[in-house]
Amino acid sequence: ADGDGPMAYQELPAGDYVIYYCFNDGYEIGKTIEITVLEDGASAEAGSIVTDGLFANFEGSYGKANGEPDSWKDSAKGLELEAALDDNNYWTDNAFHVDSAYNYFPDEIVDLVNGEKFTVEIALGELELPGTSYISFIISDNDNFSLFNRVDGDYIEFKAAGNARPKVPGGADYADNSTLSVTFDLDSDVVLYVDGVEIGRAMTTATIDADTLFLGHYDAARNWIGDVYGIRFYDRALTAEEVAQNAAYDAQFRGGAAAEAPVVEE
Repeated sequence: ADGDGPMAYQELPAGDYVIYYCFNDGYEIGKTIEITVLEDGASAEAGSIVTDGLFANFEGSYGKANGEPDSWKDSAKGLELEAALDDNNYWTDNAFHVDSAYNYFPDEIVDLVNGEKFTVEIALGELELPGTSYISFIISDNDNFSLFNRVDGDYIEFKAAGNARPKVPGGADYADNSTLSVTFDLDSDVVLYVDGVEIGRAMTTATIDADTLFLGHYDAARNWIGDVYGIRFYDRALTAEEVAQNAAYDAQFRGGAAAEAPVVEE
């Protein structure tokens, strides 16, 4: 309905539903969101992710459920990541296994991270880290955007072009079997989280201006090997509570509750 104001609906029976956001008098579907309505007193064991501002949601279970395609379609808008499938890069039951390949995100994602506010999250399984310099999880070709493990000193870092960067020792432990989250707000800070716990932040002064964005790395010095359970992008900076909610959701794929982040020494 046009304008603002309260609207009342009949109570929905328990079950699974799809919400359609339509425009042009209902002739075009702009977005769909899947929800589950529970019985009174029931609770969702695995919880759910935050949907407010969700721009793209790449779920690891997509591959097996859709015949192991060579693109990874997100469940929010249908955007597609190029999946470089081969003997080393393949779909598992609930993840995409990455090893020595570039997997490019669509231009819409690049435009998002070049904006004034965004969140990116990647849920990782057990990792092998053969890289010898800058082990790059998500990165751009011009290196303006890079979520990576600096091998020299074992730091986890987020590079956002010329901005100051969160840089925290203990990189390998942070990345392994964890959810890494970065929130970026040009009016505030860039914040780095592991499993829902803040580990570092820095002031922001400029947008990122990445030219591309891709998952994994072909260069042996930057390579890593492991399962990706999910990747999410938001068009706003999530709160600490929202980041923790998403990390708790990701824990189901690793068989337990969200892990406690390693202690950061001042």
